[in-house]
Amino acid sequence: MRLGAGDILYFSDLVELPGTTYTALAAGVGIRALTPAERAAQRRAIRDGLRFGGPPPKISTYNVREFVY
Repeated sequence: MRLGAGDILYFSDLVELPGTTYTALAAGVGIRALTPAERAAQRRAIRDGLRFGGPPPKISTYNVREFVY
């Protein structure tokens, strides 16, 4: 995907909703939400691994909780 200075790359945290099918299935196979420290380390690793041919896009956090209807 060709991203550049005019684009925005968003990071979003996993939001688990108790009682939902996804949350139950994820727990059943050992998937869990990351701790704040784990999320920060993961984001650093992803950012460090990104390569762009020109000016990089902006990187921001998207809080999905603000957009749940």
